[in-house]
Amino acid sequence: MKKIIFLFVATIFVTVSGLSQGKWTPHTSDSGKFTIATFGAVEETNNDADDKTTYKINFANGSMNYLVSSTDHHSDLEGMKDELLTISLNSFREAVDGKIISEKEIYLDDVKGKYAIIIFQEETIRLEYYTFINGTYQYQLVIYSDKTLYNQEEADLVNISFRVLD
Repeated sequence: MKKIIFLFVATIFVTVSGLSQGKWTPHTSDSGKFTIATFGAVEETNNDADDKTTYKINFANGSMNYLVSSTDHHSDLEGMKDELLTISLNSFREAVDGKIISEKEIYLDDVKGKYAIIIFQEETIRLEYYTFINGTYQYQLVIYSDKTLYNQEEADLVNISFRVLD
């Protein structure tokens, strides 16, 4: 009897964990010059302005939410890279009225960037913010969820899958 109960519980656990992990699907934005692994439906938007073109995708898996954007500024940003990365991080933090818990300089292959953990909405939402600059493009990867439901393993897998395309 114990063996049957164990098998029943194990079957339920495997089924539930399989559903909660979702199905990974690679998504490539040729115009946005990035690729990333996504879950389920991806919402994609493009916005053309006089001085820049922005490509964005949004997707979610359970309580975890993801936003990837790339902006072609139509002019080389390399000479202002450090300043623009800092401005991007600070502007984003201000936009969500958040508090930076930690930040550091990072590299994605040879593309320089900044990373920060931000909390906001009375410290109930945890957000990981990545920003990179490569040539005329600026990239942002934003991962967020309720602090108590944040799935760091899933966030790390999505982050690891993100690549800048030349």
